[in-house]
Amino acid sequence: DITIYLHGANNNFYRSTAQAAQYAHFTGRNSVVMLFAWPSAESLFSYAVDVNNARRTFSAFSRFIEMLAQHTNARYIDVLAYSAGAQVLGPALAELRARHADEDEVALQRQFRLGEIYFAAPDIDFKTFLGDLATYDGLAQHVTLALNPSDTVLALAASHHGVSRAGRPDPNELTEEETRLVQAAFQDMDFDLLWIDPDNIPGLRKGAHDFWYNHPWVSTDVLMQLFFQVRPAERGLKPFQGTQGRRAWTFGADYPQRANEALERLMARGS
Repeated sequence: DITIYLHGANNNFYRSTAQAAQYAHFTGRNSVVMLFAWPSAESLFSYAVDVNNARRTFSAFSRFIEMLAQHTNARYIDVLAYSAGAQVLGPALAELRARHADEDEVALQRQFRLGEIYFAAPDIDFKTFLGDLATYDGLAQHVTLALNPSDTVLALAASHHGVSRAGRPDPNELTEEETRLVQAAFQDMDFDLLWIDPDNIPGLRKGAHDFWYNHPWVSTDVLMQLFFQVRPAERGLKPFQGTQGRRAWTFGADYPQRANEALERLMARGS
């Protein structure tokens, strides 16, 4: 597989490369990881510049996926988008699907071989995220949204944009009809929501935005998902309260034991 990493705002090439390399390192360097670096002004005070640059980059990224699919023999092309990287990934996938609107979904899956699409604390308008998802649904094997409902960085971003972010969504922004459509669609989509609750994860800062790589529980789950292409129950996660595990999952207090057991099973299956 190829894993592509899309960094967030307020970043630089060195730090983005280090984050991608960290993922490769913890797979035992048994993975192919690529960084797609989009222009960041490297300053919190230039956030608006970063957002504009991300929005102007998505077409280049959709063409990049097409190029990788055409010129590599990767089994799957996985993408991990962090924070404002979602403003590149979501629209790129929607554009990719629209560019091939007349082609069969199954044929496109074979052509592009998109595997795991992982949005970590996505900084993109909630409604835009949902609209893009509805467009490219079925193009990838699976889509994951990991969110911290207390994310302080996305609270600031929501103040800037005037609407909530997909990584800290406000369901009240949806009409009743939109809510019904979303609920129905999520039951049919290859989609999972990961509820990253600091109250249930020891050592995770309440307003953490960097949880996907800065906390061992979450980063372990990311590694297992992308490396083995498996669903939450197979990775040791528990259904979020009241959802019966249909689409929402979280970490239990016994996660380390469950993760170790899951990893042993997955390693044995792989051998």
